[in-house]
Amino acid sequence: MKLVVDTNRIIAALVRDSASRKILLSGKFEFLTVGVTKLEIEEHK
Repeated sequence: MKLVVDTNRIIAALVRDSASRKILLSGKFEFLTVGVTKLEIEEHK
């Protein structure tokens, strides 16, 4: 299944152990997001 993921959800999953993190790391889904997501994540390191 493909899911569109907002950058905020990705950052939230990186910051704390949550349902979002479990879903993102489960390997059950193919995630789609905008091309600037990597840049946004790097800005918040």
